[in-house]
Amino acid sequence: MDYITKFNATFNEFLDEMITVFPDDVDFRMYKLAMSAGVSMNNTLIINIFNQSIVTVYGDQILAKDEQFFLNNKYEDIVGNPEYNALINKIKKYWTIINEDNKNAIWKYFRVLILLCKKIAI
Repeated sequence: MDYITKFNATFNEFLDEMITVFPDDVDFRMYKLAMSAGVSMNNTLIINIFNQSIVTVYGDQILAKDEQFFLNNKYEDIVGNPEYNALINKIKKYWTIINEDNKNAIWKYFRVLILLCKKIAI
């Protein structure tokens, strides 16, 4: 499996996990549909947006698991990418009510996505 396919599969798996943890929140299903549509049009679309909006701007803080940065930042730099801004703010909303295992799982998913993104020559 190439890195692009692995990135898209991992992102999809992350959204599946969020749907499982928060089954009543329809937004995660909408994010998954949007991702699927984007990937079907261009398999590097999600990666390019993720790299530009998340990795280059917030990658170091995410890899450091900087919880205070994560919770206190407004993510206004993600202008033009409302899906990522909405997803981050949705996760922030739930952060205070999820357990440590779920928090660690989210950090791991984002770490893997960042590392995969860095392996892909964009």
